[in-house]
Amino acid sequence: MPPRGVAIAQIRILVVDLPRLVRDMVEQTIDRQHDMAVVGHCDSFDGMLEAADRLAPDIVVVGIDDGGLPRACLELMLEHQGLNVLGIEARGGRAWLYELRLEQVEIDEVAPADVVRSIRDAARRHTPA
Repeated sequence: MPPRGVAIAQIRILVVDLPRLVRDMVEQTIDRQHDMAVVGHCDSFDGMLEAADRLAPDIVVVGIDDGGLPRACLELMLEHQGLNVLGIEARGGRAWLYELRLEQVEIDEVAPADVVRSIRDAARRHTPA
């Protein structure tokens, strides 16, 4: 925890198109972090761009299949430069972090602590110095 009286910069997270069990795990894990907040979620990619415009997230956590980045995420990153996408593959238990460089970084098997660490790492790269 930060020292008393020190403001905490919240990492704003939008959760999109995750299977219910995975979404619950991600949201519960994030809720336990003092520096993170889920600012919204979408059940599909259809409302993702509008939600990102309205909610201004730092990170978008999305469900993916076989490590492939959905086209809607590419559009999102192009429209919101500096925004990172953390893709979680529900069946394989793996995750990838996508940045505007369109570099795919495999995270291996996903555990709650891995999701939290990946969000913090991506937010640090997103936040201007």
